[in-house]
Amino acid sequence: MDENTPLIIASSTSKTASFAINPTDNNQNYNNNNDDQRIPLFLFLEAQTPFGLLYESFTIFLILLSILTFILSTLFLPQYNTDSPIANSCSKVCDAIWFGNYPDNALSGLGIGATSICEIVIVAIFSVDYLLRFYTADLIDGGKKYGGWWGRVKFVFSFFSLVDLASIVPFYVDSF
Repeated sequence: MDENTPLIIASSTSKTASFAINPTDNNQNYNNNNDDQRIPLFLFLEAQTPFGLLYESFTIFLILLSILTFILSTLFLPQYNTDSPIANSCSKVCDAIWFGNYPDNALSGLGIGATSICEIVIVAIFSVDYLLRFYTADLIDGGKKYGGWWGRVKFVFSFFSLVDLASIVPFYVDSF
């Protein structure tokens, strides 16, 4: 695949990371416009700044939290745990905060179906992340691959963009 990924390449003996793009390199060609105010945002999203590295770690944590809440939610469903006393131990408030198993939980007033606060927050963060990546897509490879509107369309159909969409679109389809 010929696509930039936000993977961290870290040395096991060093506490610093090396990057595919050096944010302090003035010779980088970002769409032939080094005055573009989107460059710091792009570098942040690509984990090429200290805060970008923190953000990348935070998004990995959110992914793991989402997986964990999905797995744990099955423990609180009587149809999956018929002989377990834990199946009925999560109240409507607990379900609204963590799991979203039941459409009549404490969030039913929102009218968006079975959901949880955890899911809403995670989807909101990843939705903003996707929109910002779309906004800065033409800065990848100096605009050679995703420059202009046609390049943005190509970006939407790139592998990692489709993975991102596959993770957030089901929430919106279920909700509206």
